This record gives sequence, C-alpha cells and structure tokens, in this order.
Amino acid sequence: GSSTAWLLTVGPTGAVDPESFVHSKFIVIWACNSISTNLHHWPFVLEAQKRGAKVVVIDSFKSRTAKAGDWHICPKPGTHGAVAMGFIHSIIEQGLVDQDYVDKYTYGYPELQARAADFTPDYVESVTGVKAADIAKFAREFATAQPSVIRLGVALERSAGGAQAIRAAGCLPALVG
Repeated sequence: GSSTAWLLTVGPTGAVDPESFVHSKFIVIWACNSISTNLHHWPFVLEAQKRGAKVVVIDSFKSRTAKAGDWHICPKPGTHGAVAMGFIHSIIEQGLVDQDYVDKYTYGYPELQARAADFTPDYVESVTGVKAADIAKFAREFATAQPSVIRLGVALERSAGGAQAIRAAGCLPALVG
C-alpha cells in the first residue's frame, strides 16, 4: 500500500521530520488528523503558523485538525488521487514547475505531464467536489510559498486507488523544487 507507493515515488527516504515543519511557509496536512493521531507533530505546525505559515488540511472528514487549519479542502471520499492530479495539472498549466529541478532530479516528468493533462480543474471539480478555483489557487500557493511541505496520512491508502493517490501527492514537492 502506502509504503510501496512511497518507495516507488520518493525512493528509500523518510518523510520530512516533524521538527522541520517549523521552517515551512505553506504546510499541507493531507488525510492526517495530526491533533488526534500525530500530536508530536502539531506543536511544530502551530509554531510555523504563528510565524505566518498557512496550514491547509486536505481531508474528506472535518477533523479537529481540519478545523484548526487555515483552509480545509474537503474532497469526496476516495477522490484524493484526482485532487492531486488536478494540482499537478494546474502547477504545469500555470507555468509553476521548477523545470531545472525536475530535469536534474526526477524521472518520468513527460509521462506525468501527459497523464495530468486530463485533470483540468473543471474535471476535478466534477469528480471530487473541490471547486476548480480552489484547485488553481492551491497549486499557485503551494508552488510559490516556499518552503512548502506535505504531511501525508495513512487515510489515503484506505480506498481503491489509494496507493496511486499517495504517488500523485508525492510528486507535488518535486514539481516545485
């Protein structure tokens, strides 16, 4: 599930350590209720938020974490992969890809770009319920508010296609360097 998806996409490396979140300007907590299940992580998010970081929670459930974030993006259950592909599409379409980074440090960008072409914000809205304008806004803010960071939760793997959703979300940081 999630471990295989992570290894295939990011490689044999751990995720960003909780302490490093304090340095971020744009924090994404995706399918993870940090306040209830990753309490060790939350103080670093709060400190970053006090320093001006924006906290975006992407979750189909209005969790305690979603309520505490600055922006809750609430896709229909099981549609997180489409949301991630919509973000990828929108980053590419808005010209926000760090092409130098992508060329030097990633593999498969042309194939990802071709696959993401179908995930326009309007299409993603029709599938996920997330407004097209929010897809474009998230992509712009995530790409331009550096350093940005994503904390992926295990809830992503609990639906059909969950591993692919993890892979798509795992591509986002690489696109923006």
